[in-house]
Amino acid sequence: MKSLNEHCLLSTLGAIMLVSLASSGCALFTSQPKGQIVVQAVSWPLVKKYAERDAGLPGHEVVVQSAENQSIVAEETTDASGILVFDVPAGKYLVLGIGDPPEEVAIESGSTVKLKLIVH
Repeated sequence: MKSLNEHCLLSTLGAIMLVSLASSGCALFTSQPKGQIVVQAVSWPLVKKYAERDAGLPGHEVVVQSAENQSIVAEETTDASGILVFDVPAGKYLVLGIGDPPEEVAIESGSTVKLKLIVH
């Protein structure tokens, strides 16, 4: 059976190791930089009617899936301007709701991929 001093010493050493790992930039304690997928949905009838190239389409649903296993990573609807932004970790994704078939995109840390959907 360990003495009280041994337990205190082990607890202190464990705490020092955790603090050391956290301050040394261990991947367990640091967030990974993300990239962005920016989608703009445009209404073709509004473009024709108002002669605006970027006539936004609000309320359009867009889904981002992992390209690896098709699990849903994010799901949003476009804002009043027809735009939405997904902040995602680096990787490959399928973007659904902007065309058929889904758009495959590769995101690198710190990069932005812009997609435009024209809804007829």
